[in-house]
Amino acid sequence: MLINSENIIDLDCFTINPSVLIQEIDLGCTKVYTMDNLYEKFEHAHEEMLKLPFCPVHKADNITHFDGRSCYEYNMAKTGCPLTEDYKHLISQLAEVSVDRIECKDRILFNAFKFTPEWFDYKNNWYNVHNDMSYSDYTNMISMVVFMNKNYEEGEGINIYEYKDTDKFEFMEPKEKFPPIFTLQAQPNRAILFNGHMPHGPRIGTDQFTKETRYTQVAFATIE
Repeated sequence: MLINSENIIDLDCFTINPSVLIQEIDLGCTKVYTMDNLYEKFEHAHEEMLKLPFCPVHKADNITHFDGRSCYEYNMAKTGCPLTEDYKHLISQLAEVSVDRIECKDRILFNAFKFTPEWFDYKNNWYNVHNDMSYSDYTNMISMVVFMNKNYEEGEGINIYEYKDTDKFEFMEPKEKFPPIFTLQAQPNRAILFNGHMPHGPRIGTDQFTKETRYTQVAFATIE
């Protein structure tokens, strides 16, 4: 072996399964799409994700908590990832628009989160309520979140909240202030696609991620 395989990432495993199971849910104010069995080779995708280094964000000290991002961006010929084109075609199918109208950056992005019970009171607060307003205007922003852990306890997942015309949120918001309008239970290789300008955030409902790291993959696209 010329180069240690631990230092080589296999981008082909980030290929959307042609047989992905898609469900449309109409919330009235918006629609969301849940997708099960997203990747053909989920176990492999999980392992390849871990090869990328995570950079701390939001002043995470890695003592009381860790919140981090990892990224692989491909900007050279023959270094691309199947996900970009697969994601465009998925949105084209669901939104019934031409693939040529969809813009998506050539990159893969992951989030990592772990906390101590003393730092975050998950029983009374939500963590990191936010929207993706920095990426586009309200009407054409499409976000996807993929659950990348190999198992989840009941009560873990993602929340979507009522639309607010602001991008100013606290990292810990009282639950009574932000009742979710939709909650999706996390499962391995499950994804959700939604209007990214709807406030959303992780549903931390147990102490699972005081004992292990919570991993998600995210992707963003716009329809021109």
